Amino acid sequence: MDAGFAGEEVYAEAEQHAVKGYVAKIRQFPALLAKARLFPWRRVEFTDFIVEAKSFSYQAGDWSRPRRIVMIRYRPAHLEPQPGQMKLAELDWQQAAMVTNLVWTEEDVWHFYNQRCSQENYIKEMKDGFGMDLIPTGDFNANQAMLLLKGIAYDLVLGLRAETGTARFQRMTAARMRRELLLIPAVVVRHARRICLKLAANFRWREDYLLMRQRLDALL
Repeated sequence: MDAGFAGEEVYAEAEQHAVKGYVAKIRQFPALLAKARLFPWRRVEFTDFIVEAKSFSYQAGDWSRPRRIVMIRYRPAHLEPQPGQMKLAELDWQQAAMVTNLVWTEEDVWHFYNQRCSQENYIKEMKDGFGMDLIPTGDFNANQAMLLLKGIAYDLVLGLRAETGTARFQRMTAARMRRELLLIPAVVVRHARRICLKLAANFRWREDYLLMRQRLDALL
């Protein structure tokens, strides 16, 4: 359930009718965050994203009893401080809190919620990656055309990622793909009567980039 369903009435109704399990997003109000600070984070994943989790019992002022709270925070792995660097622990994290009656691990609760409440992620992707929330003109028809173009652009990026993306790029957002794959240092040169793109020698996704170019050429 989305945070809009939060509240004693909804939780009690689910529990009274022996619902096998529920997970509801909950707003991170000050009292909840104060309680959360008493419990340490546990690192559960380390791939392209660093994910940490914790859970604890909490009773809000209008709840009839304590309930389990699961908290997750995550950030891209490349933002992890390197040895010798200053660690600004609270920067760059995305954080979420959920209330649940499930006894699963925190990461399973989080994945269970995300599998069923993904529409907001698509909306966020279109806003962050394509500026879907920006209204460029005062003319309705022009704005409608721009909205359709952004929707087409989003579909094309999804198609590019599905047809050519390596494992690393399959899960990247459009904004990060643009930053990591398109807005990169390179030089356009002429060689043997051909125009070539010369990548920087230290480009860290070089192998992925070249493989994706080959896959794209095969589709044309």
